[in-house]
Amino acid sequence: MCSAARAGYLGVPVMLPVAGQPQHFVSLVDIYRRAAEEGGHDPKTLRVGVGSHGLIAEDAKEAADVAFPTLKRTMIQFGKERGRPPPTRAQYDAGTTPQGAYFIGDPQQVIDKILFQHEWFKHDRFGLQITVGTLPHDKVMKAIELYGNVVAPPSARPYGHSRFMPRYPSGKLDLSASRVKDLSSARRRLWGLNTKALNQGSKSRRDKLKDTLF
Repeated sequence: MCSAARAGYLGVPVMLPVAGQPQHFVSLVDIYRRAAEEGGHDPKTLRVGVGSHGLIAEDAKEAADVAFPTLKRTMIQFGKERGRPPPTRAQYDAGTTPQGAYFIGDPQQVIDKILFQHEWFKHDRFGLQITVGTLPHDKVMKAIELYGNVVAPPSARPYGHSRFMPRYPSGKLDLSASRVKDLSSARRRLWGLNTKALNQGSKSRRDKLKDTLF
């Protein structure tokens, strides 16, 4: 809550990781936008991103069955550190519904869920974390391909801008080894810039953060 208010007051973009029941996080977006107004910023000009765990496959059941074991192992480890019980398959399946936090299923299910939850958050960007735990490499690469080439184009329409997903000259997502390496290096540089901008809090760095993060 404090982080959302601070980001809004400073007028910087925010990326909100959602879990459990995503609708409960709508209040954080409201706090962020109200704080932005109090800080003298127009909330309509500030970018809000939402991210969650997921996996996309041609077949919805395959996606759910592949993702559950690794996600369960990861959550069991988190639970040990936080005193929480292991997740059940029923809880997991509830998370894959339109109201849940997991974006797991076939492309159309994920598209529908992104658009459904956009009605709650009115956000500008959606981020999908696929590698929760250790998933088979071929399943991860297929999910990235489906996300870039099938899910992202129709999902970006209500966002009103192309920054939901970068555009590629060929119209297809480039998953070559060199491209992936370039993106990884850029991400590390961007993370360092974002951290410095937030810590130092200068207007010039906050403006730089707005331009690079979204």
